Amino acid sequence: MVLICVDNRANVLRHFVHATHFGVNILAADQEPLSVRFAERGLDRFVGIDWHPGATGVPLLGGALARFECLTCQTIAAGDHTIILGEVLHAEWQEGDPLLYYASAYHLAQPRKRG
Repeated sequence: MVLICVDNRANVLRHFVHATHFGVNILAADQEPLSVRFAERGLDRFVGIDWHPGATGVPLLGGALARFECLTCQTIAAGDHTIILGEVLHAEWQEGDPLLYYASAYHLAQPRKRG
């Protein structure tokens, strides 16, 4: 299972709640401009970028470290967000450094110290 949370003010929420499937793309560290593009409002996010429809028809982004195609199983209203649970039907991945966003900034993953 995969869980995503979408802000109730996001224009894309209507697409998620009406769709039978959704995709999750884990971006690589060098794809920050793509992440910023998808965070913007009022533009067609997919025009001019590398993407293809997956087996379920969901958009999968070129260069992503991992891609998941999910069957929507449940949506849950939770405060100012909607939680969407999905069963992973297809997955693909490759090695690389993921793009991380937390505390209102982009970061690189730090390797865990053993010992």
